[in-house]
Amino acid sequence: MTPNVRKMNYEGGSLPLAPASSVAALPAVAFATPSPGLRPGPRMCSQEGTV
Repeated sequence: MTPNVRKMNYEGGSLPLAPASSVAALPAVAFATPSPGLRPGPRMCSQEGTV
């Protein structure tokens, strides 16, 4: 029973840890990606459209 409970606890702790890390990395990556990606994206599109 101890190993089972430990496994469940480990899985439970691992599950929330994975999503938490992903959620924490998602905002950071998304925030850094859209900022620099959006700036050059519209600029390049505008330049291409203007040129």
